[in-house]
Amino acid sequence: MSVIATAMCWWLWITLLDRVPAWEASLSVLGTPVVAIVSARVMLDEGFTFGKVAGILLIGAGLVILSLIGWVASRRSLHRPNLP
Repeated sequence: MSVIATAMCWWLWITLLDRVPAWEASLSVLGTPVVAIVSARVMLDEGFTFGKVAGILLIGAGLVILSLIGWVASRRSLHRPNLP
């Protein structure tokens, strides 16, 4: 079962890299701890501690900041004239 899950994850990662820039795809890696914490809560009935909630919020804030930086950079490149 783990071999199938690993193969599926690699396939999804390669597919993602084919469709979006690498820096954008790497943002999805930041979601791994959040998925692990939420999965532990759902499957093992573990509680949320202050540290876990703070970590999730910090990761979310980091993703928002990085996404905004990427959005601003893409907007600048659209408005920049093509100079020789």
